[in-house]
Amino acid sequence: MRHKIITIGMLWAFSLWGCAAIQREKIPAESIIPEEKWHLESYAAFVKENMAEIKANYSSAYAPYEFIVDTEFGSTVIQDLIDPEPVAGINAVLRTDAISRFPYKVRRIYQYILSHYAYVIDPHRWQSVTETIATRKGDCKSLSLLLMSLLTSAGFDSYAGISNGHMWVVAYENSRRHVLELDQNPARKKIYGIPYFYDYPLYKIYPDRSEKRQRIK
Repeated sequence: MRHKIITIGMLWAFSLWGCAAIQREKIPAESIIPEEKWHLESYAAFVKENMAEIKANYSSAYAPYEFIVDTEFGSTVIQDLIDPEPVAGINAVLRTDAISRFPYKVRRIYQYILSHYAYVIDPHRWQSVTETIATRKGDCKSLSLLLMSLLTSAGFDSYAGISNGHMWVVAYENSRRHVLELDQNPARKKIYGIPYFYDYPLYKIYPDRSEKRQRIK
């Protein structure tokens, strides 16, 4: 059965301070709530409570999950929004950019996005990689999908984590794990920095599949 993120997800619209809206993980209720302007204190409280709920109800093992999102062009599985084709030109430039202080590795690609794209709050829209490149801006969803596209095009193993109303990227290089956070707001990064925030996201999005932590029976 397909689970549509808009119909069973809880839309957390941090239109003043927070991150993009992602499917609500709170157990057992999964109802839609009215949009509000959430302050940092509200988000911090939600994260603390939500992480405890996830830990109590889900194991650290993952299983295949059909994560469906609604775009302007219809519903699709989330991994289809990872698109290496339109970023090939960007990777070609990064490979030959000899003046950069970052060599052509994971961090070079990551720093390129931080330097050239604006982080905006856009909780409801799942935009294409092509649109993100054209507008030079995006929220945690859009910039994470752009980064995933660049990393996939460059041949790096990576996945996008989704949990606590937020999305980020984890990449591997020379057997080393890199957590790549696109939201550079210091106050929100302090919330993201609490123990285990990035370790076991509720969802993992790979270029060819998506997974969800298994419920504890």
